[in-house]
Amino acid sequence: MRYLARLAKKQRVTVCAVLHQPRVEIAEVCDHLVLLVRGGRVVYDGPFKDAMQLFRNFGFTFPDGTSRIDVFLDISTGTVTSRLFPHSTALDWAVTWQRITVQAEVIARDLERDDSIGSIRAKMDVEVASLADGFRDL
Repeated sequence: MRYLARLAKKQRVTVCAVLHQPRVEIAEVCDHLVLLVRGGRVVYDGPFKDAMQLFRNFGFTFPDGTSRIDVFLDISTGTVTSRLFPHSTALDWAVTWQRITVQAEVIARDLERDDSIGSIRAKMDVEVASLADGFRDL
């Protein structure tokens, strides 16, 4: 994996790899994480470095001495639950990720059309409230 990472940087190419239950040393080399649940639904798709904080924000814990890779896998299989949403399932998180992605696209599209700061803040407040309502449904 380190060779592939060096190759990608040196040759300026994208390297895609599917890693099933990777060792920590291998996963840490990756820049991007796509985390799937059963059926291929996306739970997370973004920078590897940001995934832990996102899941912490949703109430998942990363105990000391535990690999974040293991926690990611536990989230995707439903082995662990969020302390904020204890009855949520891995599939609920896939639906939530889809909502977040759609909301982010709406905000980005609106930002391109309207650059008024007041208008942007108002739209973001509405979108955040909408996401919060969606989580209450979990």
